[in-house]
Amino acid sequence: MMLTGEAPKPALDFSDLLSKEGAARHSSNLKDLLKYMSEPDMISLGGGLPHPSLFPFSALKAVVPSRAENADHCKQEINIQAEQSPKAVASLSQVLQYGNGCGTQPFLSTVRRITSDLHHPPYADWDVIASCGNTDAWAKCVGMLCDYDDWCIMDEWTYPAIMETILPLGIKPLGIEMDGEGMVPEALEKVLEGWNEGVKGKKPRVVYLIPTGQNPTGVTMSLTRRQSIYALAQRFNLILVEDDPYYYLQLPPFDPSSTQLAQPSTPFSYIPSLLSLDTDGRVIRLDSFSKILAPGLRCGWVTANRRFTSIIQYHNEVTCQQPSGFSQAILAQLLSENVWGMAGWKRHLEGIRDEYTRRRNHLLRAVQMHVDPQLAEYVIPSAGMFVWFKIKPLTDGRNREVTAEQLFNKFIETGCLLVPGHNFSAERFGDWNNAPYFRATYANATFEQMEVAIRRFGNVLKSTFAV
Repeated sequence: MMLTGEAPKPALDFSDLLSKEGAARHSSNLKDLLKYMSEPDMISLGGGLPHPSLFPFSALKAVVPSRAENADHCKQEINIQAEQSPKAVASLSQVLQYGNGCGTQPFLSTVRRITSDLHHPPYADWDVIASCGNTDAWAKCVGMLCDYDDWCIMDEWTYPAIMETILPLGIKPLGIEMDGEGMVPEALEKVLEGWNEGVKGKKPRVVYLIPTGQNPTGVTMSLTRRQSIYALAQRFNLILVEDDPYYYLQLPPFDPSSTQLAQPSTPFSYIPSLLSLDTDGRVIRLDSFSKILAPGLRCGWVTANRRFTSIIQYHNEVTCQQPSGFSQAILAQLLSENVWGMAGWKRHLEGIRDEYTRRRNHLLRAVQMHVDPQLAEYVIPSAGMFVWFKIKPLTDGRNREVTAEQLFNKFIETGCLLVPGHNFSAERFGDWNNAPYFRATYANATFEQMEVAIRRFGNVLKSTFAV
């Protein structure tokens, strides 16, 4: 732990935790030449960069709601011209040109400021790099840290794309028991303490986590839980991949007796991230604009120590290069002081949080009205967009005939779609018999549709289990 007033130290050297691929990646010889193009009097006949005059885009315009105080229902414009203009952070000639795999400077400056202001990474040599969203960033982390036949630690129930990324590469998922706050530290400790390399192979070195509004369970790690997981990472020399797309969707407590949003007596504060606890540089944090602006932007960022961000840069240079220049330009301009600025950004997040609170509350009230608690139980989500139902008759011995698959088919017949739990199982991915769970979301359906769907869900449970 860093003492108050003490200068932050550089990250530890994690070279011995890199995969063969990660250790072998190096900068592009051609990209390395770009640095010479900024030298005075340099005339480049080297790089095959199209001349900006050939880009058939003279301007980019977007209209967004104003986030200025007391400016409800007003609009603001984002205008980006082919050449630099006084109120724009970038020009189209810049953002549409080839880059170096890191992202455009205006975009990087924006997300670096967000990260610094909110997370205050407590070591010296952290940096950010653009991604095409968190799934893209996760794939880059896997390439950097995992070899064929390695184990990768994760929650026992987790985001399916995580398994779909690693399984074809011969990387084995290792699910750890969860409770109402996510991964159980004692369960993780037991697995690592009892690891037998002669039987299981190399000890895992990567832990994948969704600590806030976990997908699919909706649970959120407390600060104490995050501290415990981080302490184990230090003890067993693990890299923590903190996938946190729902971090900004932290919600106030659910009050079943009120239909109004509670007005907090104190300003809202986010639970500290794993990154904010990271004095070693062993946390790789994945952030995304998908859940808080729009997924089609395909823009996010990775925060990590500079050795790791450099390797991801080298990987980007031979794959996606960087996110779309249009998206990066719009985001950087949107969050500049000429449009929303950081004050407007915070007000936008407040509005998103309020809307998801209303949605969660509406769905949960429908559950209380239409779903028998003897048939389904769940954790009230304090973040994110999911509710994870455990179907009790499938686990407590009352049911002898109905399977989760049959129950899913009944839901479909009545016009109610929930995601079957087997899709999220880390170690038995796709096995219906291992998953008495269904995931619901309050993100997209209208309030009326949520009410109807939950009523159908509850009716199927009652008719199926003869309550």
